[in-house]
Amino acid sequence: MSTPSWRNRAINIAITLLLIAGAAGVAVNHFYKKSLATTHLGSKPNTGLSTNNKADSKTQEPIKRPHFTLPDIDGIQRTVSTWDGKVLVVNFWASWCEPCLREIPAFVDLQRTYGEQGLQFIGIAVEDIKPVREFLKKIPINYPILVHPRDTIPVAEAYGNEFGILPFTVVVNRDGNIAHTQLGAISHEEAEEIIKALL
Repeated sequence: MSTPSWRNRAINIAITLLLIAGAAGVAVNHFYKKSLATTHLGSKPNTGLSTNNKADSKTQEPIKRPHFTLPDIDGIQRTVSTWDGKVLVVNFWASWCEPCLREIPAFVDLQRTYGEQGLQFIGIAVEDIKPVREFLKKIPINYPILVHPRDTIPVAEAYGNEFGILPFTVVVNRDGNIAHTQLGAISHEEAEEIIKALL
């Protein structure tokens, strides 16, 4: 190998390593700042996300659910305050997410069983509208589905899901306070227990 060729290769390798190190530094800095920053949910960072449990009213201040407006499957803008006064279950999902799809029959059943008692599910699809429409042709859902390829992600983050994990479910009590957050799938039994305690 000639000297100029060897030098060019060494320079290319050095530049590549610098770019990788720089990207890693940016990522670490981003997540470090996020860990220090206050979330949109209130004055306490990362509330309720490290454990999937109910908010303990004795140790935590109530956390108000963030406001949002998103289009439904027909393009009609829907505002979360429409369902104030109800027990609200906000489920972030996608048609390609298998654990999300396994939850949906339970949610449909719970909406049918407890809807008249003041329960309202909302599905927020974190993807394009076309696959959601295709999915809904095969599997009917008895609660509103909101969808937008970009605007749903900031809503999930505002509700505490900063890493974009799906499924992600938030239960809001009748006072508009977050009562439970769930990263990952939730069983029919667990969801029903949480809901019944709030109705």
